[in-house]
Amino acid sequence: MRDLHSSLKTEIIGQHQASGVNYALARLQHGKTDVSHSLHAYPASYTLSDFSTPGYLRYLGFQESNCSFFPSGKCFVREVGANFDMKGFADTFGRSFNALSDANKHFTECGIYIVKGAGPSFSGKAISSDGHNSPKKQRMKNSDDNVFHYVLTWVEGGRDKGWVIHYRPQHPPLSADLEAALEFLHGFQQFSECPEYDFEQCFWRFIGFEAGSGQFGLGNADFAHRCFDAHAAHFAPGLEKLLGAHVEIAAYGMNVLTLSPRVAEPESSQQSSTARMKNRSVSKYKYDVALSFAGTERMLAEQLATMLKEKEIAVFYDGFYPEHLWGKDLAVEFDNIYRKESRYCVLFVSPEYANRMWTIHERRSALARLLEDRGKEYILPIKVTDAELDGLSPTIGYLDLAVYPIPTIAEILLKKLAS
Repeated sequence: MRDLHSSLKTEIIGQHQASGVNYALARLQHGKTDVSHSLHAYPASYTLSDFSTPGYLRYLGFQESNCSFFPSGKCFVREVGANFDMKGFADTFGRSFNALSDANKHFTECGIYIVKGAGPSFSGKAISSDGHNSPKKQRMKNSDDNVFHYVLTWVEGGRDKGWVIHYRPQHPPLSADLEAALEFLHGFQQFSECPEYDFEQCFWRFIGFEAGSGQFGLGNADFAHRCFDAHAAHFAPGLEKLLGAHVEIAAYGMNVLTLSPRVAEPESSQQSSTARMKNRSVSKYKYDVALSFAGTERMLAEQLATMLKEKEIAVFYDGFYPEHLWGKDLAVEFDNIYRKESRYCVLFVSPEYANRMWTIHERRSALARLLEDRGKEYILPIKVTDAELDGLSPTIGYLDLAVYPIPTIAEILLKKLAS
């Protein structure tokens, strides 16, 4: 690794201060054509704690070093590109750290600590089993939010004694970024056939029992129940803040979360013909159908989306994927969905659809796809009320809601997908 502080010619080309951190951007010329740039950061509070501004800099790949650019003689430094936006990064770093701090507050309520050893042991006692098979097991309570179902069970067998919190997504499968968030939090494991969720997959964490002293000897039972009870109000908001911290800093090539590519699952010979049709479609596209609509048509869109989902069709309806959209740059995400990731795009045509900001964005992406496919059928319009959509040819065939109710449209769409 080359020296990020000195070279044949060293020049400070920018300085900035934001969110309690002083920054210096250096240009280092190592030879006639060998030039590099380094960003130096000195936080006002210099601590060894992992959950602090210095700790976050370390996590993002900054190296602690002696430095002649600051009076303190110390800094955190990493190499950056020639056109690195120091001021933009400084502001973004502050927002990202604040989001991570907010996430930590939510997770702490749930007994989950971003920094290991920062609080009472959630899963400090190792569990030798899979958290589900146990000589003694008791379901204790359950709760929900708009992202997860939660179940608390007691397990006891051998040296394993304690509580298991089971997590099941409301809209499985879990997105890659949320899986990365659970990986970041540590202690989460997966179980393929959880009996608490009709033998579907779950994620789970273990709280080891700790014997207590005193008159009742209840140990950490109150802690375990308090952690579980906090999940419905704090776990999902914590994930939202964590994803927000990642999205903020990822714009500068740094990551809070480590995203892994998904591996396609093999098709089972026991699948229904509808499921096989679905898998044929998503071998190329993530969604069979993406629904684009204005808020005034949400009830219609939800009715169609629900009917398609019941037939095992991969349908993008934003109400099915709140956790997938958390923290995302929606302009980029929706462009991917309506231009690249869907086999068909169903538009609910109405005056409101013609004029809303987000529907205009979705329609432009769908029209771009139509152009890329050289007019091959992709956009499937449903006329709710008369409206002219810029860019959409009036010669494209549509279904009129006054003639075809939603259940009939669902049947027609199923036939189209099967063709």
